[in-house]
Amino acid sequence: LYRVARLEFWAAATAGFIVTLVGTLEGLLYGVGLSLAVVIGRAAYPYIAELGHIKETDTYVDVEVNEDAHRTPGIVILRPEATLFFANATYLHDRVIHALEDADPEASSVLLDMEGVARVDLTASRSLLALKEELDGLDIVFGFTRVRSTVRKNLRRFEVEESIGAENFYLKVDDAVKAIAAETEETE
Repeated sequence: LYRVARLEFWAAATAGFIVTLVGTLEGLLYGVGLSLAVVIGRAAYPYIAELGHIKETDTYVDVEVNEDAHRTPGIVILRPEATLFFANATYLHDRVIHALEDADPEASSVLLDMEGVARVDLTASRSLLALKEELDGLDIVFGFTRVRSTVRKNLRRFEVEESIGAENFYLKVDDAVKAIAAETEETE
């Protein structure tokens, strides 16, 4: 377990230690509480992959785990890998801003690949709207790709799609990158 899932290992080891120290019931309760803390922590700070393009394909993958993936100049592409809700809305916002600050060359567009998102609640939607406003102020285009139908329904209901514009929703990451590149060439 230690080699595969260190956090779970330490939670189990700590709970086992507490059982030997104070008893079974107390140790069990401590273990449950610790497990809940781990779940809440993972929900509040989900993994958000930065995607890069694999040359001569239409594939975009996590640049941290695939050395063949190269960031697309001028476009920050992020993939949140969790449901977006009140507990992680601010974290997503901060991660987008941080990725923009690190972009080299400077980015003119942000794409969120929503493939890993099963649900978006009202608070996360409001955070996306605030992010859109902030990006507008920086003259940065904001778009979405691979949005599940249930998520898109919520984004419509919470007026995110209207604010961002249906034209900034794409079926595939590659479609979005090509559309942004074409639009950039037209404006230059």
